[in-house]
Amino acid sequence: MFVIGHPKTVSSSMTLGPGGSAVKTIEFDVFGKRILAIRNNAAWELFETGNEGRSRRYGGTIVPPDLSENELLTFLDDFFHAYATPRHAHVRRVR
Repeated sequence: MFVIGHPKTVSSSMTLGPGGSAVKTIEFDVFGKRILAIRNNAAWELFETGNEGRSRRYGGTIVPPDLSENELLTFLDDFFHAYATPRHAHVRRVR
């Protein structure tokens, strides 16, 4: 998987991004959708990953920059709750 401007990664890790800034990546299962949360320059960005390994930015989703990793899971649950189904009733951290 490759996201322009971000290092190649699919798990929760700390790496160096463009310009040497620290980048944290966490993968979530959000009601059956794979979402990457990437923290770069003190801001969270969300990306949806497809089965083919490509990802696209979730436009229009503004994540409060002061959220911790644990608070991010709650935020995703609250924000995307309309996607919940009996089969996919929870948000969980994958890596």
